[in-house]
Amino acid sequence: GGKVAALELCEAAHASDGRLPSGGGDELRLGAAQMLAVRRLLAKLAVPPRRWKKPRIAAPASARERRVQGLERDGGGWVDAAGGALAVEGVALRAYAEEGEWEGWHVENAVLSMLFGVVCWEALFESGEGRFGSSLADAPADLFDSRRFRARRAGRVDGVLERLRGGGAAEALAEGFARHRGKVAVGVDWERFELPWLQRVARALGGEVVAAAVNAYASDYATFSHGAPDLLLLSADGRRARLVEVKGPN
Repeated sequence: GGKVAALELCEAAHASDGRLPSGGGDELRLGAAQMLAVRRLLAKLAVPPRRWKKPRIAAPASARERRVQGLERDGGGWVDAAGGALAVEGVALRAYAEEGEWEGWHVENAVLSMLFGVVCWEALFESGEGRFGSSLADAPADLFDSRRFRARRAGRVDGVLERLRGGGAAEALAEGFARHRGKVAVGVDWERFELPWLQRVARALGGEVVAAAVNAYASDYATFSHGAPDLLLLSADGRRARLVEVKGPN
């Protein structure tokens, strides 16, 4: 029946890490977010009597959770000590600031998009592989095609990743600012993020984390360029970073 067919499709996607034949010799490549949904469905469908042996699916890590309380105001939202309006992210940032250990910003995907755009500028614009809709395009069209962008630029992207993992993020950012500041590119906001601050963020995140984020963007930009946690926190000593998702009472 339908559940058996769905199970077999989920099993095939799980076994191939998201690669499925789509007919005509083409291959359908599922993105990371789609694979999360596929594996959730697989866990529900692969039960007796359809399957007696459960598939091996890695359990996601549980996020640490803390609760903070803000002063609510009439009509919704919260207020700060001076009576000004606060969004729910502002309540969380204030709680961390009061502890004195963390300094934070509400950035969501903006800072990761900026890091990717600056260190991968040449992969985006100078590889000669992309297709641009016009001379005003801020990104190659294949950036949003997870099957093609990363594969076409494998050598250049792999070189960037190796450099990042080796601790070269600060230098790569400095070179990107020197060569390209003021030019237009998707996800790049030269006015919002200054070089010294971005270098500080990269050092706190560490080379492996920056490389993982850049690789995720290059592999599936459409999925990973939105949905990041709301807050970026940096420790007072500059050695640690934390990403925080904020949820209000509703």
